[in-house]
Amino acid sequence: MSAVSATSARSNLYRLIDQVNEESDPLTITGQRGNAVLVGEADWQAIQETLFL
Repeated sequence: MSAVSATSARSNLYRLIDQVNEESDPLTITGQRGNAVLVGEADWQAIQETLFL
């Protein structure tokens, strides 16, 4: 899983959305107050389905 700063993510949001959807590879967004993960919608739905089972 790759990582980018929140500042970089803000500047490149549309490109990063395309990237996580095309590569099916989550992206960690790092920030001073904590991190977050950007996941493509199809991958997120698959995770939710797996957790539901």
